[in-house]
Amino acid sequence: MNRNWALLLAALAASAGIAPAGASRGSREAVDRRDGGEKHGGLDVIDLYYQHRVDTTVPIEDTVGAMADLVREGKVRFLGLSEAGEKTIRRAHAVHPISALQSEYSLWERNLETRIIPLLRELGITVVIEAREYTVP
Repeated sequence: MNRNWALLLAALAASAGIAPAGASRGSREAVDRRDGGEKHGGLDVIDLYYQHRVDTTVPIEDTVGAMADLVREGKVRFLGLSEAGEKTIRRAHAVHPISALQSEYSLWERNLETRIIPLLRELGITVVIEAREYTVP
């Protein structure tokens, strides 16, 4: 894969099998298991590693702390969150710089405009748009 034109994204997802038995999907064990060191297309560094849906059973500081360890180890370049609220974004960013927030934003879903987008601008975080398909009657 040509790294001059491709970015590798991976998510710490809520899907079954990510977290070891008895561990929450946002736990250090789940992050360690996912590891960020996957060999995608012969690449050993993930450009953007984000937590897909915040696990409310684990403090965001713990999850981002574990993800930040992967940055320090050289396995990941940047961290992101998905569908996180204002307070969670601030708390996560205080542990390690968050580079991206994935969230739904469309003509029909504009709830980011009042609080989240100004916060992202303040902290220098990019928004990755998730736009679901809508059928107009």
